[in-house]
Amino acid sequence: MPVKIFENNYIAKTGTRLPRVYIDKVVATNDSEGAYQYFDLEITLACYIQKSLDILNDDFNTYVADIIEDTNFCLAFLPKTTISSDKTTSEIASRTQLLKNYNLVNSNNVIDIIGKLKKGDLVPYDLFILNDIYAALTDNKRSAYYGSGTLADSIPRVFVHYITAGDVKYVPLPNMKNPPAGTSFNATIIFNFDKSTLASPYETVTNDNGDEFIKLTLTNTLRFENSDDQATISGEPVYGMDTAIANGFAFDLASFSTILDSSIVERIGTLGEDGINIESERLSINKEVMNQQISDICYEQIAANGTLEASPQIVYRSSIDGTIYDSNTPVQALDRIYYTTSDITLENIVNSFRGLIGVSSNSGLQSAYNNLNYILEMHGESEDLLIKLNDFRKVYADKTGLTPEGQLYQTFQNLLYNF
Repeated sequence: MPVKIFENNYIAKTGTRLPRVYIDKVVATNDSEGAYQYFDLEITLACYIQKSLDILNDDFNTYVADIIEDTNFCLAFLPKTTISSDKTTSEIASRTQLLKNYNLVNSNNVIDIIGKLKKGDLVPYDLFILNDIYAALTDNKRSAYYGSGTLADSIPRVFVHYITAGDVKYVPLPNMKNPPAGTSFNATIIFNFDKSTLASPYETVTNDNGDEFIKLTLTNTLRFENSDDQATISGEPVYGMDTAIANGFAFDLASFSTILDSSIVERIGTLGEDGINIESERLSINKEVMNQQISDICYEQIAANGTLEASPQIVYRSSIDGTIYDSNTPVQALDRIYYTTSDITLENIVNSFRGLIGVSSNSGLQSAYNNLNYILEMHGESEDLLIKLNDFRKVYADKTGLTPEGQLYQTFQNLLYNF
């Protein structure tokens, strides 16, 4: 979810060691290409970098560019499931034991990585061990599951995870729809986001104390095959994500940044007998040392209890008869009373204040433009838009009217008081 940075503990919110990466937005859609159907999750990640007051813009932009170059921005797809007890082949049993050996599954065979991270039972670097083991629990040989000429032959890799959720035993794991160009990032549940869109000028946001932050956003899509009628394993169907969620399949998303090289982030080639390669490759350097090169984890629960999790929906009721107001979002005026008049809408307000925004070589004026634009972008569809604009007025730095910034303030204030 979008993060509110207008609080005092900036270091904790923006990242103690490395940029903390927030899951800013998740959009679920059904998509198709030709005859093939997909379930897509378009995910936007965001992080914030505070700008020091004593650093020049060019130097700061160089500093941000260096952070981007040295940092991988990652997302982990984390099924929250119970491992089926009826998968008794020696290969499956050995992988299940490895999950237990590395504290990735509890005594009841339940995988709940976020729960263990929150309790301190795991550290972020354990996600890479989970990724290694999950890779061994999947199969590249699509034809063994799907048969030649089916949907899966058009996909580079098909991941199948065995679960117990209602009638669902198998569900495909995602591929990244648009992986970073020029890389061969090879993982199963950890995805490295494309950084090519991150370039100056960066979006600038300002808090109530006048502190400036750069906001970096990255967007990519996790794609799941909806293969209900085409895939079987030993006679058991491989369900598409829609069906799996409806039958109780749950999963979380976790985001983080790391300065570990992509080759380390990728899964190891093979586990080896009894997982010996995890020790010799993944854990050749102390896990705590490696973990210092990973940011704090942010997470969101996406699917649980048979549904996609969604943000609460706000409804407005009349104070007279309790009926739900279902037209345009009512506007909260500066007196904090809600008004439903059709003469003043959020769209009218946004368009009016956008008319004040321009481009200027004056750094102070341009900063004011950026801050005003940020408020309109973040709160333009919120009932408290006028309240947010008034908060901006209260902390405006130059109210004299003797400078370009002050003249903008006078115009801004006059417009605000006319709503």
